[in-house]
Amino acid sequence: MAEPERERRLRELFDRALSLAPEQREQVIAGAGDNVLAERLRALLAQDAGGTVGPLQHAPGSRMQVLRRIGRYELLRELGTGGMGTVVLARQVEPVERLVALKMVHGGDSAEVEQRFAIERQALAVMNHPGIAHIFDGGTTDDGVSYFAMEYVPGKPITDYCDRRRLDVRARIQLFVQVCDAVQHAHQKAVLHRDLKPGNVLVTETGGRAQPKVIDFGVARALAGRLGAQQPTSGGVMVGTLTYMSPEQADPGGQDIDTRADIYSLGVMLYELLTGELPLTLDGERKGVLGFQRALLETPAPRASALLRTLPIDRQQQRARDRSTTPAMLQHELADDLDWILLRALEKDRNRRYASATELAADLQRHLRNEPVTAGPPTTRYLVTKFVRRHRLAVLGTVVLVLGLAAGAVVATQGMLAARAARDSEAQARRQQARQLLRERAVGDFFEFVLFFGDPGTDARPPSLREVLDRLTPTIDQRFRDQPIEAAAVHAGVGRAYLATGDTAKAAQRLEAAWALLSANDVLDPGEACLVLADLARARRLAGGPSADRADLARMLELGAAALVHAPVAVAPQLRQLAALVLAPGDADELETRCGELLDLVAGRPRDAETTRIVGRLLGAVALRLAEEGRSGGPRFLERLEQVTRQTLDDDVDFLQLLGRFADFQLGIGRFDDARRCSSEVLDGLQRLGLRGHWLQLRAERVHGLALALGGEPAVGETELVALQRRLWDLPQGANQQAHAAAKTLAELGARLAERGQVESFLTASLQRWLKVAELEPRNPPWWPAGVDGMPRAASDAALAVVRQAGGTAPAGLQPLLRGIEGSLLLRLDRGQEAVATLTAALTALPSPSPELRADVALAQRRVGNDAAADAIVLDLQAAARGEDALAERCRRCLQRAGVAAGR
Repeated sequence: MAEPERERRLRELFDRALSLAPEQREQVIAGAGDNVLAERLRALLAQDAGGTVGPLQHAPGSRMQVLRRIGRYELLRELGTGGMGTVVLARQVEPVERLVALKMVHGGDSAEVEQRFAIERQALAVMNHPGIAHIFDGGTTDDGVSYFAMEYVPGKPITDYCDRRRLDVRARIQLFVQVCDAVQHAHQKAVLHRDLKPGNVLVTETGGRAQPKVIDFGVARALAGRLGAQQPTSGGVMVGTLTYMSPEQADPGGQDIDTRADIYSLGVMLYELLTGELPLTLDGERKGVLGFQRALLETPAPRASALLRTLPIDRQQQRARDRSTTPAMLQHELADDLDWILLRALEKDRNRRYASATELAADLQRHLRNEPVTAGPPTTRYLVTKFVRRHRLAVLGTVVLVLGLAAGAVVATQGMLAARAARDSEAQARRQQARQLLRERAVGDFFEFVLFFGDPGTDARPPSLREVLDRLTPTIDQRFRDQPIEAAAVHAGVGRAYLATGDTAKAAQRLEAAWALLSANDVLDPGEACLVLADLARARRLAGGPSADRADLARMLELGAAALVHAPVAVAPQLRQLAALVLAPGDADELETRCGELLDLVAGRPRDAETTRIVGRLLGAVALRLAEEGRSGGPRFLERLEQVTRQTLDDDVDFLQLLGRFADFQLGIGRFDDARRCSSEVLDGLQRLGLRGHWLQLRAERVHGLALALGGEPAVGETELVALQRRLWDLPQGANQQAHAAAKTLAELGARLAERGQVESFLTASLQRWLKVAELEPRNPPWWPAGVDGMPRAASDAALAVVRQAGGTAPAGLQPLLRGIEGSLLLRLDRGQEAVATLTAALTALPSPSPELRADVALAQRRVGNDAAADAIVLDLQAAARGEDALAERCRRCLQRAGVAAGR
């Protein structure tokens, strides 16, 4: 927008806002179109409220109003005042227009303050890092006030940012690692910050990515050479913020300090970021500066996990909610690695601290990768645990298979012990023991076979678990011919292993084979049969079908009663009553009541984990069936079931899978807070188990994003879903069904919004958010409804209307981008000729069209029969795809789409 046009627009907005009540003026400011215009309007309105005569005049009064213009800077509003000066938001007028933070030293202040001011300006000048606010300019006003202009960071303190978005521990660490990188850059430039704290680390978002910025080097100190004529700190004078200060900074003896003082401050900030608490506070026995100094020098910091346990329960719950987890899980996540890392960063003796910010960041990254951290004691158990977690996908394949195959043997062992406890006949005990030995022998034989195929020796790449299963599954019936007990155990184990890989269709096939053998066997083991039937129902449901029908449910409950006839609590009679009620027609109220009574009985014996596991599976199947039939008691019963199973199955993979089903179900009935809570807990649990990238994670991420987008936080939810979609753009055909479902999550969001009648309002806000980013980075990928295949027509029609409406008010520079989005939507609505005309116009108008736009032009041209024009664009994309950068990767992805479309 040209300067005369901007001034005209400013006066127009000012006149409009003057006619409104003060509380309504924020809407006009928010709709100004860009941040610079909005801040200028805000400043003019503030001056007018203070008694100004006109919009370009100002009243006498504060320094800011008197110094309304300093050189090329127009002062807008005060951002803050400290002991050294005032920071003002200003507009740089030339040679470019932008918002800056203008820092001015207080007039008449001491020479020491002037010197610190000069040091800060010089410190910022020598640094060049995306995580440190840049300096642009500096000078002195006519009346002798020193100032410098630096990058304006419109962000929130890092702790506030993380809490408002309820970032989990992993996300907080990833953000903090960026802070360490910025601090390391300052140290490499021989600059010690000396006042690192959350208020001096602001987080902004650019293109949906969080970027922390370290600000306020007002008490910085040179480590080598000279940033100014002299170092201003006097001996015995504390510099910095007391609660974030290192012991050597607070030492009255005035010990010389180095970069490790900043490491301590980083440790305090990380402690607060992860726990919401400070390791030492100015209260209790440490009340007052002197008491705190003494504690800082003498009292070791408490372990973070231990400190959390001492908090009041409501405070524990709040800290956990802010981190999208539960108090128990948060304490578990901080234990060991993070406790050790924090304690090392907070060592009183600086010689035992991390030597640099890079070392601290490296240990945090080792923790995220499940590698041993240098801060921890390297015990054998610790190193083995880290190895297993780090190589989870490789090790887990064998572990899951072994555990899955051995499940029948475990149940058989329990049955045998129960038989003995009940003083059954010696012959029956021998028969049960014989069946157990048959299962164990079959499992052992098949496991040796798996190891033979799973160890390729010198082969470059070992086969995946799924490849081994695919290769060996056809041999089961041949290897165990005329051995139904053994064959059933192996089929069931392979089915559970397929479930672990996410291949629910093959899992269902194997479990069906196991169930057929077990149900036809005269010596049916009820415990094993019950679990196989429950797993079969789960596999069918995960594959997209219904859960167990009522006949299967009744059979499962009867088998459960037989398996638990000797359980420590009398659950067997109630399971038989439930089986009869499941088959009875009519109202489900009595069934729900009996299920609740059974849950109460199990909840009274939390140590009986195996009974709870079996009853939990059975009642979960009942609850899901009731919900599928539209029974109102389903949601309430699932909540109660979650509470009870959590008591014994917490930190268990079975519980995470059950919780994932709860989350999906809660999403389906519109209980978005519960869906988000459950899916967050699943994600945390999978991270703790080292199962990142597992199909259950993709399903939980899909549920979490949809719950946010539909449940009151559309911007955050949309951001999560777009990120998930982009990760899965190049999903191979062999990926499991849960991954393919997650890859279609944006189309699912469009469908759900259309069903709720909210699609137009959601997409209007979404487009406005995208336009703000596009104005800063025009080469961003297109707005998501225009780049996602499979969107329901109602959502695509609404998106087209929203784009056309936005085209009437958007700045001229964004018009070609909107035309490109409009053309992409027309393409997906099969309006070929319109799409060609609109996309071609956008392609011509943009100086650097995105690869997505070019690919859509090629698709549109091919659909209307212009193959030559399409081929020319494809050749250009192929040339651009030969590099190794992100743009080349986007071109390759777009070529893949264009090639698929061309082959239709």
